[in-house]
Amino acid sequence: MKPATYTNEQIIEAGMQLLTDKKRVTPFAIRNILGGGNPARIKTIWEESQKTALEGQVVSHWVELPTEFADALEATKGSLDELAKRMYGRAQEIAESRVRETIAAARKAKETAEVEVAEAMDTVEQLDSENARLQEAAEQLQAELKRVSADNSRLQERLTTMTDKAEKATLEAKDEKARNRELEKQLTVNETQTRILEGQVREQQITISTLQGKLEAASQAHQQLELENNTLKADLKNAESTQQALNGQLIAAQQQQDSLRTARDQARAGQQEVQQQLAILQTRLEDAASREGELKQRLEQSQQAEEQAKATAAELKGRLAALTPDGTAENKHAPGAA
Repeated sequence: MKPATYTNEQIIEAGMQLLTDKKRVTPFAIRNILGGGNPARIKTIWEESQKTALEGQVVSHWVELPTEFADALEATKGSLDELAKRMYGRAQEIAESRVRETIAAARKAKETAEVEVAEAMDTVEQLDSENARLQEAAEQLQAELKRVSADNSRLQERLTTMTDKAEKATLEAKDEKARNRELEKQLTVNETQTRILEGQVREQQITISTLQGKLEAASQAHQQLELENNTLKADLKNAESTQQALNGQLIAAQQQQDSLRTARDQARAGQQEVQQQLAILQTRLEDAASREGELKQRLEQSQQAEEQAKATAAELKGRLAALTPDGTAENKHAPGAA
């Protein structure tokens, strides 16, 4: 048990000082003068000292005169002695009456003080409980702080990983852009060859139309021009064979063009996959930013990288759209009929 810090004499002396200063004596007032102490112990010691002081008083209506009065009255004797004793007894009664009134007032003040002390002690207990609760909350907050610090460390590691992935995705987007440029060049060459073959097919179709006209004219003079008709038929067959060969080349060119379009669609699909990966990275970066403010700067860098990748993808998409053929009407020509 912790030893008492202040002695009984110090506590009683502090209470007497309050009475001398005409102030109300309470355990907390004594505690304020002493600078500390247990209010319950201060209350017990002060009440015991007051009880002892009251019990030590002698209550009597007839008391012996003080020596000064006795010496003064010896000379007078008789009635003066009796009168002096009565007067002194009356004065003693008045003094005792005032003492009783003072004691009653002191008891009333004591009862009031006891209520105030009880309330104050309840307040102290509540404050102690609140202090314990706050201490427990502080420990919980300390544990939470450690947990948040650990989470921040993990988020930092995840952010570093996602930043590396974003940089890798940017590099892959650049490589994809280079491959798309090569595909664009090859597509341009194939489209040029396709246009040349289509022009040759159109010329051959014109030739076939001309030969068919000559055949119709020759049929009117079949008997006279039979030899020429056979020659024209042979030329027509040769022209049709040439047309079929050109049509085969045109179909092969169209198939190659379709293959290039398929490769272009695959490139677009790869580009969309890169954009989805960038979107996933963006979502994760935003989640990390909501938990830790200091990650905002790196998140903005990742967003800038995403913007650059989107701009590159948009530019690539525009170029691919510009290379798309206007129509397929020219590819629908059928071989000429005999």
